[in-house]
Amino acid sequence: LFLCVLAGFGFEYVFFTEQSGEGEQRRKNIMTAMVIYFGLMTFLFGYCLINPAQTYRVAVAAADLVTRHFIYIPSERSVGLGVLNGVLSSFLLMVMGAIALNDKVKKRVRLVVLGFLVLQTCHMTVYYAQQLTDRTTSVPDQLRNVLSFREMPFAEQRQEFVDNERSKLLFLLNNTGMIYWSTHSLLFLDQVHNHFRTDHWLKPLDQYMRAYWGHSLEKTDDDFQGLNVYRHLTFPLEHPASGKIAGFTESKLQFFTKAFFANSPEEAAGQITDADYHGDVLILSNSEGNTQQLPVMTSRAELAEDGRLKIPYKIESFSANQLTVTVDVPENQPGPVWMLYSDVWHSGWRAEINGQPVSVYQANLAYKAVSLLKGKNTVRFFFSSKLATIIQTVIQWNSLLWLILILVLLNKSLFSCQKITSLK
Repeated sequence: LFLCVLAGFGFEYVFFTEQSGEGEQRRKNIMTAMVIYFGLMTFLFGYCLINPAQTYRVAVAAADLVTRHFIYIPSERSVGLGVLNGVLSSFLLMVMGAIALNDKVKKRVRLVVLGFLVLQTCHMTVYYAQQLTDRTTSVPDQLRNVLSFREMPFAEQRQEFVDNERSKLLFLLNNTGMIYWSTHSLLFLDQVHNHFRTDHWLKPLDQYMRAYWGHSLEKTDDDFQGLNVYRHLTFPLEHPASGKIAGFTESKLQFFTKAFFANSPEEAAGQITDADYHGDVLILSNSEGNTQQLPVMTSRAELAEDGRLKIPYKIESFSANQLTVTVDVPENQPGPVWMLYSDVWHSGWRAEINGQPVSVYQANLAYKAVSLLKGKNTVRFFFSSKLATIIQTVIQWNSLLWLILILVLLNKSLFSCQKITSLK
């Protein structure tokens, strides 16, 4: 709607500062076209909300990209009608407001329109108040304290869903099945399963679960045995190594003295799901910029070796996009020492040890690992994507330019109105 108004009025004031009869007629034509266009889009939007099944079938036929958006159209008819009512009411408010503010309309007509405007405003107020009452739940006094802001703690180990004060908040809602996995940030839990709606995850984790579910690593239309669509996800834990590497039966920060290089994701999948593999050695994939040669597994016996190492560590800082931990590796420890961080690998993740950049390896298809130094190590994982930075920079500058343009348009509009008034 803002873009329609801007196209119909904003650029007129920018490029046509001199007002004339032709300019007035042009604005009226643009306003008429804008109202017709907005009315058509409102109708189509309302139709999509009221008929989600038919809209979804059309979207599937159009393109897979479209279906990803239309999947989330509310399926309840009452919700669709409520949204349509809000859109139409807002449109009527806009039209009546424009009529009421037009000094060329007769005073009697303006008073009638103004009365309708007041009634519509009251109606909207009552409607939204009712929506808030029907669709929200009052939090009991004994649970309000858990809503206070605090730092997110680092979960040393993943766990099953357990009862706590924050989890009780979720069950106050009428339809917990529609809650996304992001609610876990509110719970301060790091669960191995997801008991709520699950829609997406990163590709490395997808390959990890596909491997243990016995599916092809490439994307297919297979029905995953652990995924109940739009509801919950049951993580594959049948293989004993899966829970260890995922940080469920072991800490999310683990240390190893043995790591082997896999030539392909398929080779890594075969090794981590082998019956002889117990999750006590790492299977690494090569990453860009690696300078360290990794040994290749030569026999199945190496899968069963125990290369685990118990080293105390201290979490210095933690957030969603960074982790800083200090580790002391004994000077007399023979061979390399690897630290596994059971957090999903992505090419945007970087690592530094004692301030020096190091390679982040993809471990067991899904997680990340670094090679430690002898002595004290201050390891810092952080996410840094050049593409994301560029996109965010463009968006921020674009928003700033739009803000400046709005101020310019307002100034032009006020100046033009004052000029017309003075001419009259």
